[in-house]
Amino acid sequence: MIISKKSILFLVFIFTCLVSANSQSFQNTAIAVGIDTTYGLSFFGGSTSFVDFNQDGYDDLTFSTDLHSKSHFYLNNGDGTFTKLPSLIPDTTLGRQILWVDYDNDQDLDIFLSVHPEASNPIDGQNKLYRNDGDLEFTDVTSTAGLVDEDTPTYGAAFGDINADGYLDLYSPRYSELDSNRFYLNNGDGTFSDVSNSIGLTDSLVLDFNPVFLDVEGDGDLDIYTIVDRYTMTNRMYLNDGTGNFTDVTATCGAGISINAMNGGVADYDNDGDLDIYVSNTSEGNQLLQNDGDGNFTDVAVSAGVEYGQVAWGGGWMDVDNDRDLDLYVCGILNNLAGRNKLYKNLGDGTFEEYDMGGLPGDSLSSFSNATGDFNHDGMMDIAVSSGANHPLRFWQNMITNDNNWVGVKLQGVESNSQGIGSWVEVYENGFKQVRFTHCGINFLGQNSLEEHFGLGDGTSIDSLIIRWPSGNVDKYLDLEVNQTYVFTEGDCLGSQAVLNPDGNHYIGTDGDLFNEDNWSWGIVPGKNDDAYIESDTPLSLSLGTTSDFTCRSLALVGNVTFTNNGVIFMDDTFFPSIYVSGNSLMINNGQININKPCNEALWIKGSFEDNGSINITNE
Repeated sequence: MIISKKSILFLVFIFTCLVSANSQSFQNTAIAVGIDTTYGLSFFGGSTSFVDFNQDGYDDLTFSTDLHSKSHFYLNNGDGTFTKLPSLIPDTTLGRQILWVDYDNDQDLDIFLSVHPEASNPIDGQNKLYRNDGDLEFTDVTSTAGLVDEDTPTYGAAFGDINADGYLDLYSPRYSELDSNRFYLNNGDGTFSDVSNSIGLTDSLVLDFNPVFLDVEGDGDLDIYTIVDRYTMTNRMYLNDGTGNFTDVTATCGAGISINAMNGGVADYDNDGDLDIYVSNTSEGNQLLQNDGDGNFTDVAVSAGVEYGQVAWGGGWMDVDNDRDLDLYVCGILNNLAGRNKLYKNLGDGTFEEYDMGGLPGDSLSSFSNATGDFNHDGMMDIAVSSGANHPLRFWQNMITNDNNWVGVKLQGVESNSQGIGSWVEVYENGFKQVRFTHCGINFLGQNSLEEHFGLGDGTSIDSLIIRWPSGNVDKYLDLEVNQTYVFTEGDCLGSQAVLNPDGNHYIGTDGDLFNEDNWSWGIVPGKNDDAYIESDTPLSLSLGTTSDFTCRSLALVGNVTFTNNGVIFMDDTFFPSIYVSGNSLMINNGQININKPCNEALWIKGSFEDNGSINITNE
């Protein structure tokens, strides 16, 4: 098993002006860390992105801006501070959504900027796509890439791969009753095709604030939910048929709500394995749409205690205290002395309460978008917020101190898009399961860190971590350490390199038929025959014949598998030659296991293992 693992340095950055972290859970350290500007005067505010745009392992910050200003780019110095760069793009139009996206899969991040002028600032604007030419040098490719060359009244946008071809497509709806929404299919050659009228989307000529891609039914297909302003219009849900064509299920799924909707916050807040949606509203109350697992939604905001009751805008999920439950930060327009933005603590039983450890002190400025990330690699999620009315940008640094553990996961797609957008990440530890779904565009004008964060409570190791990629590949990693961030490359582990198929041919590697069973076969994906992974929930007995041999790097038996080796197993690799046995599985060695390993590594044998033969280790 090969894991590209990034060592995480725990940085402690102390400010003399701060009180004890035990008395306050968050502090606005914007000035102290180097963030000292505003979005501007425009109503509805702009975008917040918490993405590592230079890909050095530290999350950076990007904010769109009001008319006549250029977007703000803050580079993380890796020492608990940021440096403001000269703006990387020339636009001075009224920017709304700003997204970092690798649309051409060349391993660097490009920029998409949406634009929506206000009546008070009637200067026309056009959405822009900028290609990263390397070293943060950008070229405007909007027209040459095939995006519409006209005024584009847009707030939110999102990228996702609707046909699983490995390239991210763009949904750019319009906040207009006169202009049609635009969906651009990525052609894989640096250009897009406008397929707005041919894939089943029907929500044009309404006031669309934000789209969000999600997998409603957990079937691996990328669905779409659109957030529509005004109570006279309806949020819409579209299910993907697996080919990139959509069916409107708004009327039957329970998510077709008609409110003054702004935010589409998607996450599995109740840890039942499916994606729920938090939709902000005016003072009538926000809605928390709980998914029943089959794509049917019910509003439980009141019983959960997260209706908010003010004019809300951005609402984002994160586990702020690493207790395995996703908490919720909501910001909005605060028009009275009692109004404030709120951080809701998830109690783990389907209900929330306002955070009782000091919360976000003084968080009483009208705010619009927010995004989350771990800027200093301390394992605690921080919050960046953009406000309107010329209020300063804020940076809420997480000061919570406890003994809870965590893990971070960042994805590198190969057959899938390079950012792994649209992937499911599952973590199993200590009897608990958590899932995350990766996005490019979320909440209200937000973009969270591309590093998925899991709080693990008192869990001291991860039993297994599974990544389900948009391509259909599945990677599985076993026995991972906690309190660090892993970078996983698609196909670079046991799970995606071996396949268990019912009623197929019986073979392993390139040496012919080795496992002779009537109902099951186990095989190596051609070209990747260096890992052996066998899993079965029902009893499965396999054997290697006395005249047979094969070479593998690692052998894993998971579930209820008995594997008897009567031949010769060669394990020859420079990274952890290992035998892993879990559950009710059993490894019986009646033959030979020959291991060639580096001198600083040991053979790893876990679980039930009977050695009646010989294990020969060389290169010690």
